[in-house]
Amino acid sequence: MVLCQFLIEYLDACYYAPNEGGEPVITEEEIELAVSGAVRKTVNKFRENPYYFFTESDVQSYLYYCLYSSKLECERDSKRIFLVHKEYPTNFRYRKNDLRDPKCVSPIPLDQREGDRGNYDFVVLNPQFIQSAPSCDDIVNKNVRLLEKRVEKDLDLAKKELLFAIEFKYVVKNNKQYIEEVIADNKKLHFSKLLGAKHAMNLVFCNINSSYVADVKKAVIEVPSDIYAVFVQSYYDQNNNKITPKPVVNENAWNLLSLADRRRIGGTAMHSCVSFDVEKQVFF
Repeated sequence: MVLCQFLIEYLDACYYAPNEGGEPVITEEEIELAVSGAVRKTVNKFRENPYYFFTESDVQSYLYYCLYSSKLECERDSKRIFLVHKEYPTNFRYRKNDLRDPKCVSPIPLDQREGDRGNYDFVVLNPQFIQSAPSCDDIVNKNVRLLEKRVEKDLDLAKKELLFAIEFKYVVKNNKQYIEEVIADNKKLHFSKLLGAKHAMNLVFCNINSSYVADVKKAVIEVPSDIYAVFVQSYYDQNNNKITPKPVVNENAWNLLSLADRRRIGGTAMHSCVSFDVEKQVFF
């Protein structure tokens, strides 16, 4: 059994390893499909078992587990680099409290030395960034001076360093603060689309039913149109009955999360399996 597992892992590594030139063998479309499938798997796991995850970090770790594969590796300077990372630095500065302010419409320029760089909860790096970055330290992206040099040299290229920037929120108690945090995450993700990410997603999970849930859901869905918004609720009532409403997503998120379905039926989404509610779409 151990030998069989070893052979499986060895063959998997050989098949999906980068070629001699360091180019990844997985395409951007395949990465999008992988993320789509991993998000759906994470959502379904939570809907089936509302107490499977205790913390936001648990949810993030499960999505990481769903994506973990040697397919999502590439090579740079003889170093194997995984594309998926947690707590990855942003390519812009901001003041956290300002993100909740409607007047805050753009990030702070790097050269102003104001505010701070934050971190995304979860990212998927662009393989092309790994190949084209000046160094591995640039890929790790903790050194702001290196980031400033990349931006000065080629701003358009610096805007393509991430394929996905993802923020999480896990609503586990009746607290108005979650509404403000979701709004702040929406703004942060909007900035990511301006500076560094092709796709931006806000994933909000909720395992309670409280007076603020409707407002949290509204905050999730009322995102800029270029962001994927997903709200998932599953909880137990006072009689220990599991209540699992359909997840709510915006149209942008539906287009991503239905990629596999559309591929199976020749590019047309299975709308007969989808119900609609005004500007919101529900699925699963």
